[in-house]
Amino acid sequence: MSDNNQDQAALKTKEEYEKQLRLRIREQIKKVGQRMLVKIQDEVEDEEECLRKNILSVNFKNKVSEHLHGFHVNLMKNGQVPHKEMTEQELDSPLSRTCGDTTSSPGGSPRPRAPTPGAVAGLDLLPLTSNDEISRRREATLRQHTFFQLRIYLRRGHGLVAMDKNGLSDPYVKFKIGGRLIYKSRTIYRDLNPVWDESFTVPIEDPFLPISIKVFDYDWGLQDDFMGCATLDLTTLDLGRSNELVFPLQDPSRPDFCLGEIFISATLYPKTQEDKEQYFQKNSRIQDVNKRLKSQIWSSVVTIVLIEGKNLLACDPETGTSDPYVKFRLGNEKYKSRIIWRSLNPRWLEQLDLHLYDDGDQQLEITVWDKDRTKDDYIGRVFIVCLRLVPTTLYYSEALVWHRTFHNLKDVGHLTVKVFKATGLAAADIGGKSDPFCVLELGNARLQTQTEYKTLSPHWNKIFTFNVKDINSVLEIIVFDEDRDHKVEFLGKIAIPLLRIRNGEKRWYALKDKKLRSRAKGNSPQILLELNLVWNPIRACIRTLNPKEEKFMQTEIKFKRQVFVRNVLRLKVFIMHFLEIGKFFQDCFEWESKFQSFAGLVVWLLLCYYFQIWMIPAGGLLIFFKQYIIRSLAGPASVPWDEIADSDLDEEDDDDKEKEEKKSLKERLQAIQDVTQGVQNAIGKIASLLEGIKNMFNFTVPYLSWIAISLLLLAACVLYLIPMRYLLMMWATNKFLRRIFRPHVVPNNEILDLLARIPDDEMLLDYKDLKLLSNPEQDRRAHPKKKHKTS
Repeated sequence: MSDNNQDQAALKTKEEYEKQLRLRIREQIKKVGQRMLVKIQDEVEDEEECLRKNILSVNFKNKVSEHLHGFHVNLMKNGQVPHKEMTEQELDSPLSRTCGDTTSSPGGSPRPRAPTPGAVAGLDLLPLTSNDEISRRREATLRQHTFFQLRIYLRRGHGLVAMDKNGLSDPYVKFKIGGRLIYKSRTIYRDLNPVWDESFTVPIEDPFLPISIKVFDYDWGLQDDFMGCATLDLTTLDLGRSNELVFPLQDPSRPDFCLGEIFISATLYPKTQEDKEQYFQKNSRIQDVNKRLKSQIWSSVVTIVLIEGKNLLACDPETGTSDPYVKFRLGNEKYKSRIIWRSLNPRWLEQLDLHLYDDGDQQLEITVWDKDRTKDDYIGRVFIVCLRLVPTTLYYSEALVWHRTFHNLKDVGHLTVKVFKATGLAAADIGGKSDPFCVLELGNARLQTQTEYKTLSPHWNKIFTFNVKDINSVLEIIVFDEDRDHKVEFLGKIAIPLLRIRNGEKRWYALKDKKLRSRAKGNSPQILLELNLVWNPIRACIRTLNPKEEKFMQTEIKFKRQVFVRNVLRLKVFIMHFLEIGKFFQDCFEWESKFQSFAGLVVWLLLCYYFQIWMIPAGGLLIFFKQYIIRSLAGPASVPWDEIADSDLDEEDDDDKEKEEKKSLKERLQAIQDVTQGVQNAIGKIASLLEGIKNMFNFTVPYLSWIAISLLLLAACVLYLIPMRYLLMMWATNKFLRRIFRPHVVPNNEILDLLARIPDDEMLLDYKDLKLLSNPEQDRRAHPKKKHKTS
């Protein structure tokens, strides 16, 4: 009995010893395991790139093995060998799972995965929680699929932090995966509770990579301010279901502070391997199409002039108006017009070009929208099939022969322009290069060349043909630099009247600035052209005596002090001529010169006694005869440069000064400015009319002068043969009966229509050719830069 008691006591002592030993081993494992987890976590962070690909590097495996081997040796030295009969639950510890396949959680800590064969059993003594089981099940479900599509709906933000001085912010959101930007939202200005209402879809190959969400405050010209961040763990999402999420924004440097919240809906869709292949094939096709469209030469250019809208829908109930803008889409090209605030009859006056490809979409989509603070309101839409548009056609000289003159009076002729190349253009892009293309405009007709990229000496080698509707039109050739989003930069311009064209002459033209007064920027920029014009003079004469075609893109001239002064000086020249004539008559009346006064008296008496009405146009013929003789003897007349009023102040300086004025002063001057603007434009029209009459008699445009001579001869014959009383009766009858017999005829004055075709002195300066410079240094010496004092 004593032996049995001793055996039982020894057994109890052994069991207690083993129990205590197991407890000590478990406590020691917990302590050492925590230290090992910290070490392994550091190794995980060092091997982040390897963990993204779910592959542990050899170096990392060796380090883990060294740590485990050292830990196991320490246990053996202390005599603390793990018990062999441990349960399966005790064998599964976080440390053993960490040694297997790992990935980073949203917080950056290792996420447990399936146990790895060969793990050290002595470490697996910690119990497995229910959260770990859920995580393992989600992980197993995700590993069954090779590809995913993630749709994120960015709803709104709430209580964001104010970053600007006005107590508000201009927030926008960035979404990143592994440091790669996948989406950037639009900026909501001056709002701490922004509503983005945006959605996007991205492909996901590794759902164990978290998505970083960062909010920034937009600052113009400065670095954007950080407003907080959050992390989206894709493994927490339910597959195929919309997950409504609210993320508190935090700053890693101040984790205790909440910087607001953002509300997001996220849906993760599992896809098959076939879906993955189809997606990437489609994506590669889209990239190939974009590359091909970039390098492909378009077949046609659709030129759109957005003029105005009428009676649009009122979308703002508070004001009863709308803030309309227009969107254009043709194939892959898009354009958005500017916004006209608070108007139901907006006037845009914008011009754009969209390219048409042979294998591309041939349908032009035009939509009208109302700008709103949250979501823009839809107003209307229209589709235009570009194939139905009448393209620019070619005309043959056989249609312009004399015996077919009256077949189609609208076809005056056709103009062929050969655009070869340009040299010495200004560098408009970073790197000292430009992407130039050439635009040709004749009235409302507009054509353009292809873009030559990264060059200052482009070779276009294009031939264009225009239908000439008015022989008095001016061909404008403008060179632009192509930028993104349909934006361009001006490089140079020339204006060539059709009546000054020399057929078949291949020559260089010096490019001018926007005002057509001086040379454009660059190294003596010039363009090589060849022009050929075929036209019918009789059709051109008939068209000249009809109203001039209005150019759509000719904007109204606003009030400018320089323009006002220049127009006054132009009118002053003719006023001085009339004052000199009045002074001559005054001298005759005062008998300052007896011979001059006596001769004037005799001429006046004879003229009053023998005057007939036909003598008025005959007197005009005498003026033409005099100027023709002077022109033949002295050469062509030109506009003297000293008669042109140069402005000593720049237009932009005036604009800056006006911005500095107080608002109350602007309001007081607004009424004066409106009246002065009308006076300015009226003076300009009068000066242009008088200069046109002068240039008509000066044979500045011989063709128009000969038309005027023919009309004066015809008028003199009619007035000689038909009494004045009958002419007045016919004129009154025509005026009274025109509305009855010809209600749709536009009333016009043939004389004013003729004078409208004659260029004034300002136009002659625009058409004047600049001297070509063979040496750029000569140009710099001829036009030295002005030195301005720095303030």
